[in-house]
Amino acid sequence: MSYFRSLNVNDMADSMKKFGSQTATFFSRAKQYTEEQLGTSEKTVFDARFESLVEKADRTKFWTEKLLRQTEALLQRNPGLRAEEFMYQKLDKPKPPRFTENETLGHTMIDAGNDFGPGTNYGSALVKCGEAEKKLGQAERDLKAKSIWTLCVSEICIHLVMTIKERRTLLAKRLDLDACKTKVRKAQSPEKIQQVSIIMEMRQERVTNAFFLKTLIKLFMMYSSRNMVVISELDKATLCNFKYFASSTEVFVLQAEADLRASQAEFDRQYEVTKLLLDGVSTAHASHHRALLNFVEAQAQYYAQCHAYMTDLQKQLASPPGEGGLPLAPPSAPPPTSDTSSGFDLNTVPRPSLTKKAKVLYDYDAAEKNELSLLADEVITVYSAPGLDSDWMIGERGSQRGKVPLTYLELL
Repeated sequence: MSYFRSLNVNDMADSMKKFGSQTATFFSRAKQYTEEQLGTSEKTVFDARFESLVEKADRTKFWTEKLLRQTEALLQRNPGLRAEEFMYQKLDKPKPPRFTENETLGHTMIDAGNDFGPGTNYGSALVKCGEAEKKLGQAERDLKAKSIWTLCVSEICIHLVMTIKERRTLLAKRLDLDACKTKVRKAQSPEKIQQVSIIMEMRQERVTNAFFLKTLIKLFMMYSSRNMVVISELDKATLCNFKYFASSTEVFVLQAEADLRASQAEFDRQYEVTKLLLDGVSTAHASHHRALLNFVEAQAQYYAQCHAYMTDLQKQLASPPGEGGLPLAPPSAPPPTSDTSSGFDLNTVPRPSLTKKAKVLYDYDAAEKNELSLLADEVITVYSAPGLDSDWMIGERGSQRGKVPLTYLELL
């Protein structure tokens, strides 16, 4: 009960008046929009430059949103993490520190290398690869920090959202203006004047009947000096009513014209505000272009760093053992067998009808005359021969033929 006692009647009345005014405005705009779509009402047309600015803003909004999504997907490939970062941004909270994918892989490689033993070939290689992956992750982190491209894209998106909001307000003001123009045209039309005149005559008849009734009362009370004051007031009220109804047509037209002037002023003000925001799209394009150049420069620096890190890693892994690196040398050839020492004669070995293809894995320099030198990645024909050790095969390259170690080959 105390809540209802605290309610102010005047506030409730003002709220109801405001609600009624908003409802009337809504239905007026809906009626005007429907009539425009049906072609029964005129519509205020914007100038060509304004329409061009609107079209440019729409195209900018479409492509900017698409560029923002694709850039975010490039900088953060995990959609779950992108959604998490978006929530932190909306909540205005700092993002928790997190390793990149390369850094996570680098730490895993280092842990595995230390577990296998950094003194072994495999363990040492894992440790070195892990350090390189950590550097790649740090370079990726620097790219995200230096890239102001996404910030500029986000800013222009906010500007475009404000522009769309003001354009909606301008549309509402235009509907109000066109509705007032329609109201003035109808008020000045002969049909409306005739309709108002008929209503005026009907009201005048009612007032005339009331005037005769008042006259009878005045005759009945003419001897009462006390009531003459009341009768004189009734005469004044009747005269005011006659004057009001006599000028009701003019008042209706004047009120419509006053509403039109007020709507025109609001429309002009909103038009200038919207046009100013649309002009700012070109300025946003210029700042966007500068940010794009900075983004390209940051990307070039990032890829140059990655190339330098991987080149250095390759040198470390391919360096001789004495220099502290890991040799990626091919496996040693098998020791010469008895047939090799006794001088294996290839001319006496018949070529079988069934042969195989093999891909050479490493370069091999022939140590004896009956061996065939090999180049990495080439494909040769191989087959076995009676009396030949199982670690060797006969290889053919065109017209050349010789023994090749099996450990240097990958049979296809």
